[in-house]
Amino acid sequence: MTTTRSTNDTSPHTAGTHGLGTTGRPSAAPDHLHPPRTRRDFGTVKKLVAAYGALSSVVLITVAVRAMTGHPVTSFLWGRSGGVLASAAVIYWMTVLAARGTR
Repeated sequence: MTTTRSTNDTSPHTAGTHGLGTTGRPSAAPDHLHPPRTRRDFGTVKKLVAAYGALSSVVLITVAVRAMTGHPVTSFLWGRSGGVLASAAVIYWMTVLAARGTR
């Protein structure tokens, strides 16, 4: 027994979009779906991630200063401090996207 889908089906979830809109990308939610508390919470998260980025910048600068003053600096220190700074940038970018309503 096979079941076929009616061409007159008016459900919002068609076979190709899965609720993502006509472009296949999630659409930004209207303002009424972002209450002030949610905006405030995302603002707090952005500040914390920015502080994380600032601290990781300080670590990278410290490694650079140590290297310039003749102290031994391993490639592990360079890689770790650069990776932490890069991760802070990616996390901040993802936080901004999440605050806008992106899935």
